[in-house]
Order: sequence, then C-alpha cells, then structure tokens
Amino acid sequence: MYLYGIKPIKPGNYTQEFFDNYIIEDMSGIRRRFFSVEKDKANPVMTKDREWEEPVGPGYISYLKDEEQNRYLLWYDVPVDIDINGIKKRTYYVCHAQSKDLYKWEKPVYKNGYFENCPYNSIVARGNLHASGQTVVENPDKTDAQKKYIMVYDDMGVKISFSPDGIKWTEYEKNPVIKGMNDTHLSIVYCEQQKKWFLYIRPNVYAGHWKRRIAVSVSNDLESWTQPSNVLIPQDEDEFYDMPVFKHNGIFIGLLHKFYSSTSSTLDVELAYSRDGITWQRTYNTVIPLGNLGEFDSYYVSPSNLFTNFKGKLMTLYRGSASRHNDLLQNKRSAIGIGWLRKDGFVCLDCTSSNVMATKSQASLKEDNISVKEQGVLLTRPFIMEGSKIVINAWAPNGYVNVEIIDVEKGLPHLPDKPMIVKGPFHENAFEEFTEDKFDTFKGDSTCHTLSWNGRTDLSSLDGRCIRLKLTMWAARLYSFTVCK
Repeated sequence: MYLYGIKPIKPGNYTQEFFDNYIIEDMSGIRRRFFSVEKDKANPVMTKDREWEEPVGPGYISYLKDEEQNRYLLWYDVPVDIDINGIKKRTYYVCHAQSKDLYKWEKPVYKNGYFENCPYNSIVARGNLHASGQTVVENPDKTDAQKKYIMVYDDMGVKISFSPDGIKWTEYEKNPVIKGMNDTHLSIVYCEQQKKWFLYIRPNVYAGHWKRRIAVSVSNDLESWTQPSNVLIPQDEDEFYDMPVFKHNGIFIGLLHKFYSSTSSTLDVELAYSRDGITWQRTYNTVIPLGNLGEFDSYYVSPSNLFTNFKGKLMTLYRGSASRHNDLLQNKRSAIGIGWLRKDGFVCLDCTSSNVMATKSQASLKEDNISVKEQGVLLTRPFIMEGSKIVINAWAPNGYVNVEIIDVEKGLPHLPDKPMIVKGPFHENAFEEFTEDKFDTFKGDSTCHTLSWNGRTDLSSLDGRCIRLKLTMWAARLYSFTVCK
C-alpha cells in the first residue's frame, strides 16, 4: 500500500527536466519557459562547393559523433540533375562529410561511379531510383561490426541500409520495410527502456489534401513494422513537413518541421516531446526560428536529427535557405548552420518575472490581508532516492535557490479536527538535517551544482527512501536536477 495510494516515481539517475508535470507536484510564482537556439556567429559553416552538389546544395541532414575518432560524421542529401536518354531528370543522392570542430568540414571523395562527371566524389548512397530524407543512427546491437550504423531513407518506399563506417552501405535484404513514398526527412530512434524501434514518417492513410502530418511505426527487430499511425495532425497551421526525433534524458524530443504552405511558404521548427514515443505534446515554441532578411536562413530552416552535448552546451546542426519552399529547387542555394542551447536548456522553471511575483503577492493581500514573501515555490512529486547526492542546473546571478528534503514516509502533519483552510505551503515535514535553514544557498550560474546542507553533500543516508524536494526561488531559473550515485 503506497502512501496516498500513489506509487512514487523512480527516476533513477536520469536528469529530470521540466517539459511537463511528471516530476512536479505543485508550484507557485513560477512559470515554465521554453527556449530557442542561439545561432552561431560563424553561420553558415558548410555550403555547396562541389560539382555533384549542384544545383541546390545540402538538403536533409543527419549527424552523429564518432566517439572512437573524436569527430562528427554528417550525411546530407542533394538534388542532382541527370540526363536520361536526353531528358533532364532530378534525383537525390546521399553525401558524406566529417569534422573535428563543427566549423571546418571535410568532404572525402571515393571512386564509386555514382556521378558521371566526377568519378571521385563524396556520394555514399543513391538507391535504386533515389536516396533521400536519410537519418543515420548508431546500432545498439554491437554483435555485427558490419552493421555499426543504420540508415533509414526514402527510395520509393522506406528502406534501411547498414554500414561499418558510414561510407560503404549494404541495403537490407528485406527492403522496403514500409511501402509508400515518403519524400521528406525520415527519422528512426531506438528506445532502450522499451526495446523497440520508432520510425517517424508520413502516413499511408490520411484525410487531408496532403499527407504532411506525423505518423509513427514501431518494430522490435527492424523487420516487422506496425502500420504507420498519426501522432501529430496540424490544426490551425498548414502542414507538418516532418519530425526528426531523438532521446534526451529518457524523453523523446521531436523537432516538428512546420510548413506555412498557404501563407508565407516558409518553414521553421517547433519543439515537441513525448514520454512514450506515441503520445506527443506540442510546446508551441519555435526552437529553430527563421533568420533575418539577408541571412542565409531567412525563409527556410529544417532540423537535423538531434541535439548533442558539445563543450558543456547543447548543439544542433540545421539547414537554412534564403528561398521559400516553392522556390528552393529553382537553383537556390541552401547551407548548414549551428544552433546552441544551454545544457539541458530546452525548458526551465522561471522565477524572474516581476509581474508574476507581484500578482501573486497582491492576490494574497486582497484575499487574506497578509503579505506573502515574494518567492517561487516548487514541490516535486514523491520519488525514491537512488543515489548519494543531488545536482541542479540553475541560473541565479542576482537571486537564489534554496532546497529542503521532505520526508514523505512520515505522512502529513496533523490537522485540527475543525474544518479550516491552511494558509501557505502545506506538505510533509523536512528531514531535520536537510531543512531549508541549513541549506547552503545557491547563487550564481552553474549547470552542475551539488546541493549541500551545512557543507554536507552526502545523501547516502536517504538512499532507498521516499522523498520529495521543496525548492524556494527568487530571480532564478531551474533547468534540471539529477540524483547521482
């Protein structure tokens, strides 16, 4: 029998971010805030400079880090005009590039016969009719070195190929794994907790004029896939072009590519998230916005396949163009840029708004004629402590964050028998050694600050106990917390 009849959360050692109220019981004087990337001043970092990239340049992009070689590997498709029996046809090839620092990209060439005018080129896949919309991920199954990397792509059907190095690709013998054309960015992600593959594509069944919405297909083995089912359908917006998905701190993060087809013919990127890969929530926050007029990404941005940690920050590559969607293939150039976020910086709990704080304070004065201290209060849900310390990612150069640890197992304090309204925060009592008055107040800016009480950081005495955290904040932002071993 659980206290209150609710099973406590077991977050383990996953960093807890605040996309939703999964870990939040209640909060006051605090608002949830999502962020957009800061674009690198050196953008664009990669442009069209090879004959086989004519006429447009890089299209959909996918990248990952090769930890063994300490370098980034990039795959990008390019539209190529070829001559077939005197008729000019447009097809798509997948090219490869690599970089040590994200700013200088090398495009190694290989003799492959994929491009008639240049026997040596950086094309690594061209499919049967074309190869486009690719995403490359590292295979979690390490038993076969020839299948280190997995590529999903469109070739008049959803296909999969394997590679030992990201350059030489072998097509899966049971292709296509899903029939039907998907002329967009396909996304594949593996969920370790569920032991399942998730493939985000366009649906085969749809009601609208276009099928530009987001569907998911699921597989246990990369061979048998469920019928694609819609998970995100545009409402007031025009269309959802695609949605690259990746896992971050146990959460599915979606980079929802929105196409304003009936108005501006522009595209930008909204953040979405899911706890299970099936039920998705939108944030309505543009995580990769359009650039200003005159910049390389002023009319068109499209996401890569993920954000990754780089030198203490979150980084992503994205494609941009100064052309609208309907003009993009008319020999207009596109290029690749870098976007930055703070570590775990998709969202924070923000206690910096004077308006929010003043409204809270004035409401208390009007209703109860009492003054409430102007600070935000956050109560987490009960969770099982599985570690020996707690680390927070917080920003408070002009404010503070205080924390106390609540003993949930003792239950709520006794209330008088007569009905009454309890004023102020009400919750279980704190552990005597971890009260707020003993907490070493956090001030400053840190992505990895270890909590302490009178200099004590060791919380191993609470390992296995059911607790909750109470955080009081002023002029501060809380991005995440992590229970560490």
